[in-house]
Amino acid sequence: MSTPQELAAQGFNVFPLRPNSKLPAISNWQTRASRDAAQIERWLAAHPGANWGIATGRFGEGDALVVVDIDNKGGKSGDAALLGLELEGCEFPSTLESSTPSGGRHLIYRAPVPVKQGVDTLGPGLDIRSAGGFIVAPGSMIDGKSYSANEAETPTPAPQWLIDRCGAPRPKAVDRTPLPGIDPQRARARAIEYLAHQAPEAIEGAGGDATTFRVAAKLKDLGIVDPADACALMLEHWHDGCGWAPDDLAVKVNNAYLYGTNPAGSDAPEAQFQPVETPAAEAKARYTLETIDALLSKPIPPWLVRGILPKTGLGVIYGQPRSGKTFLVLDIAMAVAKGEPWAGKRVTQGNVLYIGLEGQVRTRIDAYKRHHGGDYSGFRAITGAGLSVLDSRDIKDLIDVLRTESFSPSLIVIDTLNRAMPAGDENSSVDMGAAIAQAGRLSRAFGCLVLYIHHASKDLTKGARGHSSLLGATDAELLVTAEASGARRLKITKAKDAEDGLEFGFNLSVVDLGPAPDAPDERITSCVVTDLASCAPARGGKTLNWTPDRTLVRNAFVTALASASGADFDAPAQCTTAQWRAAFFEQNPLGDDLRGAEAKAAAKVRQKKFERGKDWLVSERIVRQFEGKDLYEAPS
Repeated sequence: MSTPQELAAQGFNVFPLRPNSKLPAISNWQTRASRDAAQIERWLAAHPGANWGIATGRFGEGDALVVVDIDNKGGKSGDAALLGLELEGCEFPSTLESSTPSGGRHLIYRAPVPVKQGVDTLGPGLDIRSAGGFIVAPGSMIDGKSYSANEAETPTPAPQWLIDRCGAPRPKAVDRTPLPGIDPQRARARAIEYLAHQAPEAIEGAGGDATTFRVAAKLKDLGIVDPADACALMLEHWHDGCGWAPDDLAVKVNNAYLYGTNPAGSDAPEAQFQPVETPAAEAKARYTLETIDALLSKPIPPWLVRGILPKTGLGVIYGQPRSGKTFLVLDIAMAVAKGEPWAGKRVTQGNVLYIGLEGQVRTRIDAYKRHHGGDYSGFRAITGAGLSVLDSRDIKDLIDVLRTESFSPSLIVIDTLNRAMPAGDENSSVDMGAAIAQAGRLSRAFGCLVLYIHHASKDLTKGARGHSSLLGATDAELLVTAEASGARRLKITKAKDAEDGLEFGFNLSVVDLGPAPDAPDERITSCVVTDLASCAPARGGKTLNWTPDRTLVRNAFVTALASASGADFDAPAQCTTAQWRAAFFEQNPLGDDLRGAEAKAAAKVRQKKFERGKDWLVSERIVRQFEGKDLYEAPS
């Protein structure tokens, strides 16, 4: 690969440099760099003895180059910086590599779009060449020393971490305003037809990134204006997203919409031609005007659990550890499977799928069956197998299995949302959006309710943990709490077309499941929900001033009681100041970046918060202290 013709044949866009120099011999080389053989011959004739450059903003058919320029001169050690990144787990896959006369190297990768270039981008001596840049081509000479390449290699795909680390270049001022006249319904129909029957399949490691870029750009041309809509269509109709995780696909689609030069709708016929007028009688009705009588004649949306859980959509039940939320969800699920009333509410009987991604599912189901008895033929569980709601392939496989087994669920429980988002970020709008979208996909596939079991924020006033889009997307949201008194409550914090604020009280009773197989002298126990009944939303009398700090101290007290009593819920729930303080400190750690005096000051503030909260809880008789003893319990 020493001649410009050979470089061009490999997909590189080349242009002449001055002899014995790195400087371009032509102007506007960014746009004039070429793979055309005739153009290269003309340059060879016009610039005898020239060195050659490779434009890194373009490569092959629609790709770009990302070049890691390793500089080992001028006090820099790019090789050392590279080794440091590798020790941190950043891989640099084998690829085309060019050695420079000064002892440096070029690692030449390809990517679907160019990235932002710069000096010391990855560390001292690790520059990036891509959008708007170039490198000196192998075969060029500087002061008698040549640039040489490992000719057995070709540019391999750039690792995703490298693309993410570099970031996107500043977009050029291109008018990407959607063309007027796009019909959204027609655009959607065109896009689905293209994805289902014409779009090429992307294969990771075989140009998959570039294929994905082109497919997304085509959807934009067909009139899909919003990249989020394009991403959703690709996940559903394009070979189930070709295996891309939703957040990865979203990045690639956004890049296609950002760098595609055509305005949205450039291939939409209605945006290019004036519509042909047709008689109104022949026009297909897009909208139906309904009278009030017609509207009221439609059936009322049904309930799975009357006034609490709808029959379809997305529900979330959340609470802090040891609040009893999993036991409560299992109680609801079993009522649905049996078609029995729950908490006095009518239940629509249906099949239930319980996906247990955390432990103890077997013992909890065993405890329920021993305590209640009954027929559970409509209940199925999946345990011991990972499920990611960020991976469309997992959701497709789940749908396929249920259809193959002819098991159509009315309720799908996913325990827990956190475990169903491996390596995902609950606070990311992209990851949480994907979890919401995949729940919707399951709901539409079976006309069922998908119920996520989720964790609460440390401060209960802030609701469920993670991005706020989850609350906006849910049709039902339920909060489970364990009071300092030991009482447990379920509060309906959101219920579409029903009354918010309903509350139910319940207890947990221990069920003995027999001796442990590996330790016959020890007993296996679990719990079931008992004493379930509706209750008043709030107690009368004095309104307590629950500040965030007091709430945190109260939550730590509940945790300390649970830890002290272990799995035996019938044991006296008591704890010492040290146990209470330890739970508070564990739930409210100091920042890892604090050192010296700052750390001491922060520790002092945290200690004061605990002491003040503890004293307030005792003074309000929410917590009872044994007289003359360092021992606390919840008042009876």
